[in-house]
This record gives sequence, structure tokens and C-alpha cells, in this order.
Amino acid sequence: MDASTLQRLEVFRELPAPIRTELAQVLDERTYADGETIFAEGTPGDTLFCVVDGAVRIEKRVAADEAATKTLSILTPGELFGEMSVFDSKPRSATARADGPTILWALPKPAFETLLAHNPTSALQLLFSLMRAMNERIRRLNSSVVVYDEIGRSIGSADHLQTLLDRALHQLGEAIGADRGLAFIQAEFHRELEVRARWGSVPPATPVELPGTEYLVGQVANGTSPWLVLDRAQDLRCQARPPRSWEGTSLILAPILISGSLLGVMAFSHTLPRRFDRNHLNLVEGIGRQIAQALLNLRHREEQHSRARMGRQFVKF
Repeated sequence: MDASTLQRLEVFRELPAPIRTELAQVLDERTYADGETIFAEGTPGDTLFCVVDGAVRIEKRVAADEAATKTLSILTPGELFGEMSVFDSKPRSATARADGPTILWALPKPAFETLLAHNPTSALQLLFSLMRAMNERIRRLNSSVVVYDEIGRSIGSADHLQTLLDRALHQLGEAIGADRGLAFIQAEFHRELEVRARWGSVPPATPVELPGTEYLVGQVANGTSPWLVLDRAQDLRCQARPPRSWEGTSLILAPILISGSLLGVMAFSHTLPRRFDRNHLNLVEGIGRQIAQALLNLRHREEQHSRARMGRQFVKF
């Protein structure tokens, strides 16, 4: 590997040229197909990785005896992962999986130990670079945990659907740095997606959406897959689709799903391009799952109250 190649990524760019030269000699380039496992939770680890191209999804099992997983983070070019394996011999604490075709640089533990033995100064410089990258990821993860906790408590304490949606949109919109947000909820007896909550500078006359229409919300509802739009004008999915008045340049549209059934769509936008990333999308999806369960619980509770009222009326007559 050419040492100049390392300058592509910020994590290596600040290293002195002699250190990059030594590092280039021990780094191993590896390619992975979409969905391919890089390493699995619980397996031995002895290699540090850096994302060069593509993305890596870090997943954690929900329970030790279950196959269900939760996405902790989505790593993009320049980010490191698996770094603890060069310092200890403990099993991997999570699973890393390629999110699309991905290219990685790998630094095996023996190569790092050789570098440490032959040139401690170079190894120390690399270590400081690794620590900065680790600190940044920890800060981002801490921020997500706080958002999940705050919104989770708000959702849990909400007695009405409107209160639930208003709180979730406000807190989630601020957490991801959006300009505005909307919650579209599918009516119980027809397929219309009605705007049930607004946050930020949203025009009051936001129209009803229908799954499968030419508009973005309808397309997301129909496909039940989330959309991350970095620049609406450049995104092929958005071209030839008429914009709504609330849509900005950057967009996140995530279906509210439970057991594969659509309950609604959450939409956030920003006037500037590239204001959202995959971790923002992952956060919106996670909160959407909490909202879906809370929505079902509220509907079930309202149903019980209606039956109780009907029962009292029957006794009265």
C-alpha cells in the first residue's frame, strides 16, 4: 500500500509522513459484500479496522439467547472499530457487518505489536490518533443514549396520542438538528396518512398523503423502507416527484412499523444539504419502533375505555 493513500482519511492525515510509511507496510486492505459479517459478537478478536469506503453497521444482540439485534452505530469512511482487540484478548462485544459494498484497512494485533517493538514513537502517535477517534464515537453514542432515555420516558408517560407525537417530534428533531418535522399517522379504517403532529416551521396546510403516490411520504409508506436524502436535487429517487411545501434539501423519512405493519411515517427536513447521516436515520428508526408500540398501546386503551362506556350505558338503559 502507498503511504500517500493514508492521507485520504483524517484519522491518519495528521500522522507524520515516516509513521504513515511504516503503517502502510502493515495495513491489509479487505473488501466485503453488502451484509457480509466482518466479525461476530462473542468471537475472538485480534484486528483493528478502518472504514475506507462504504459503511459498517455495529450490531448488538438484544438478548444472549436471541437472534434479534439492535444497531448501535453506523460507521462511515475514516472511522475505526475493533480497536480494543489490539490491547486485550477479550471476545468481540458486538457484531460488525458491511452495510453495502465496503472496503476496510485491517491492522492485525501482531503487526501493531511489531510496530510497537521496533518504533515505540510511531506506535504512540498512532495510539493517540486511535484515542481521538474512540472518544468521538463514545461522545456520539452517549448522546444517542440520552436521546433514547429522554424520548422513552416522554413516550412512556404520555396518556394521549397527540402528547406522545408532539413530545417525540420536538425532542427527536432537536437531537438530529432538523429544521422541521411531521408525524403522519395512518387512519384506522382507511389508508390515508394524516398529519397528526408538526414541529418547527411547517406550513399549516400540509396535505394528506396516500401510500404509493408520487410524493415522497407515500413512496416510503408503500415500500416501508426508510429514506435518507442528502440532497433532494441530486437524489434520483426524488427527481420527477413534486416537492411538498415542508420538504427541505436534506430529508429523513422513516416508516413507523410494528411486526411489518405500517402505522405511519415520520419525516424531518433541513434547508441545507447533507445535514443528516446514517446514524441520525438509525436514531429516528429506533424511536419510530418505540412510538409504534406506544401507539398500539394507546389505541388498545382507548378501545377498552369505549367498551367500558358502552357497558355502563347498556346497564343504564
